[in-house]
Amino acid sequence: MDIKEILKKLLEGKTLTEEEREAVAAYDPEANDRIPKSRLDAEIGKRKTVEQKLSDLQEKLDTLQEKLDESESKGLTENEKLVKEHEKAVKKLQDQLTAAVKERDEAQSLLKQHEYSAAISEIAKNHRFDNAEFLEYLITRKKIDHTDAEAVKSFMAELEKTNPNHFQSDARSGSGSAAGENSNTSDAASENRLKDLLGKKDLSPQEVAEVIKLSNQNENQEQNTNKE
Repeated sequence: MDIKEILKKLLEGKTLTEEEREAVAAYDPEANDRIPKSRLDAEIGKRKTVEQKLSDLQEKLDTLQEKLDESESKGLTENEKLVKEHEKAVKKLQDQLTAAVKERDEAQSLLKQHEYSAAISEIAKNHRFDNAEFLEYLITRKKIDHTDAEAVKSFMAELEKTNPNHFQSDARSGSGSAAGENSNTSDAASENRLKDLLGKKDLSPQEVAEVIKLSNQNENQEQNTNKE
């Protein structure tokens, strides 16, 4: 059953069937909420393997090119067949080299994304922010340099004013119109994030977990509003 469709029904205020309720209850976002270290190690190992393969292919290509140049310089008819064979071999190696470069770049890109997500998770933990995926979305959208400690500190301080509900704190002050404005801003940010996620064709396990969390927060907010 598509969890995304279930969440859409929740946002539209529709009643879930018993089967849909069981699917939501059985879903475990924590099982896929973080990238295991073993997977990161595997990606690093894959990148090293590809780089070694790339180096070997380049060496073979250079050797064949030297032989081809030597054969052509002699200008002997009996070497024409050898020249053609070398040309084919060079072309094949060039294709393999191109594929190896592409594979290496993809592995590096994936690894960088994993490292970026891990860094954002650490920022969320240090600032007691309850949703690392949502924080990654905000930092990326605002183009904050996550390696700049001062920039991160300033951004998180401002974020706590506009999205206080996402910060875990022993005591949180504020009442009246200011508190209401902060709550409204937080709700608007959550709703915008939900729209962005539900607008995607495919969702990762982390994004599904985030949608469930944001949906639950909106539902709790509606219940509190109704009680008031």
